[in-house]
Amino acid sequence: MSNKLKCPICKTENAMVEVDVCQFCGSLEGMDLSIEIHNNVKKTMFGYDWGNGFGAPYKTNDGSVAYTTSKDLATMAFDNVRINNKTLVIDLGCGDAIILRTAAKLYRCYGLGVDIDDHAVQDSQNLIKEENLESLITIEKINFMNIDLLNYVKTKVQQLHCMEISTVIITAYLLPQLLKKLKPTFINMLTSIENLALCIICFKWNFGDISKSKKTISVDEKDGYTIYSLQQI
Repeated sequence: MSNKLKCPICKTENAMVEVDVCQFCGSLEGMDLSIEIHNNVKKTMFGYDWGNGFGAPYKTNDGSVAYTTSKDLATMAFDNVRINNKTLVIDLGCGDAIILRTAAKLYRCYGLGVDIDDHAVQDSQNLIKEENLESLITIEKINFMNIDLLNYVKTKVQQLHCMEISTVIITAYLLPQLLKKLKPTFINMLTSIENLALCIICFKWNFGDISKSKKTISVDEKDGYTIYSLQQI
C-alpha cells in the first residue's frame, strides 16, 4: 500500500497503517469513504472509532458496536503460551475484559485489567460479577501511559505472592502509535524481570522490530496476534 495516504479524519499525512485504519486517531467508524490506493483504484473504507483519543478499541461513540478481541482469538493466543492457575494476565486497555474473562474461565488464572474509560471499567466489572469471576479478576481505572509500568507489574505480582505467581502475560490490543511509545517499556520488562516467565501478546498490531535489544527476545507472529517472550513460555 502507498505510504502517502492521508487520514481523511484527522488529516495526518502518511497515517494509514492499513487501508481502513489511521495509526494516529483510529477513528473512522461510520465513515463510508472512497480513497485512492494503488493505480488510482477506489476502495470503500469502513473503519473504527476508538473514541476521542482512546488508545484501545472498545465501542463506537453511541455504544452500538464493540471492537474487542474475540474470545476465539484470545483462546488461540493462550494456547501458544504457558498459562495455568499460577499465571497473572494483565490486559492494557481491557475494555469489557473479554481477554481476562476468557483466560479465567479456561485456566482459573488471575487477571488484572486497566482502562482509562469509566464505561469500560463499569462494563467489565458488571460482566465479571455476572460470570462469578470476582475472586480472580480485578479492574482498575488507570492511564497506564502515566505510570511506571514495570514497577506496577512488579508490585502486582508481589501483592499476589501468596498465590505463587510464576508466569505473567501482558496483553495489548492498542493502536500502532501507542504500541510504538510503549516499545521501550515492553522491551525493558521482557529483559529485566527476573524469577518469572513473562510474555507480551499484542493483538492485531505489534510493536515492530526488536533486533537492537540487548537480549534475544523470541517473536512468534501469528494470524491476528504476536507473542514476545525472552524465552519460549
